[in-house]
Amino acid sequence: MLVAREKLIYSWTRLYAPMPKGAIFSDYNRVITIHNVQLAHEGTYRCRVMRQLGQETHGDLTIAIEGTWAISFALKT
Repeated sequence: MLVAREKLIYSWTRLYAPMPKGAIFSDYNRVITIHNVQLAHEGTYRCRVMRQLGQETHGDLTIAIEGTWAISFALKT
């Protein structure tokens, strides 16, 4: 029995903002890597998967950066 597998095409977009410079796509565009994530990278990223016959689906990934704020200043004595 011969089984033909349809090729899947993966693509990433960032909703409402441009993709960060330096974003790396690997494993046939299935993986996105952003090194040294910054507050500016917050947002929703969408992975779209398309079949050669035109069917399509997607999944969203939201990155939220949380941290502790600290303000330091010299006390007058």
